[in-house]
Amino acid sequence: MSNSNGNFLKTQTLTRVAFAAALLVCVYYAFNQIVYLELVTATLLLYAVNFKTRDAFLISIVFSMVILIMYGPQSFAIMYMVIFPIYTLLSSLLRKVIVNHLIFAALYAGFFSFILGTLVDLPYLLLSGKATLIYLISGLQVGIPKAMATVVVIVFAFEPLNNILKQILKGN
Repeated sequence: MSNSNGNFLKTQTLTRVAFAAALLVCVYYAFNQIVYLELVTATLLLYAVNFKTRDAFLISIVFSMVILIMYGPQSFAIMYMVIFPIYTLLSSLLRKVIVNHLIFAALYAGFFSFILGTLVDLPYLLLSGKATLIYLISGLQVGIPKAMATVVVIVFAFEPLNNILKQILKGN
């Protein structure tokens, strides 16, 4: 595959993107039924700080497309196509801060986990003011524990997983 500049996307890059996206789909399905545990944001954070920005962005797009294919054009699947690539780009831009400040990384990922449900349901929330208020208040009972779980995962697992991913990407 070549772009308009004649630069080629290397086979190694395509393979890494495909493998990482497939692993992200596995993470999604493995933890999909656990109510307060959402590990897609933590995994994308790891990808954003270890892969080139372009590759991390492609991983989030491929992941979102697979979810869209698996579930069809449901609102959450369509919103994933918008939300996760933006999150990945923001995380890539904040790469140095995230890697050097674990507490920032944990709070950043926790905040995103907290607002993820609201962002996914945004099309419905725009239909009614009362429904939006009720939804936001009732969503706190899921959003807060989900954010706390993400913070705990980042605090305890980010550095070890980050080191492992660095080694894998170096080929050691």
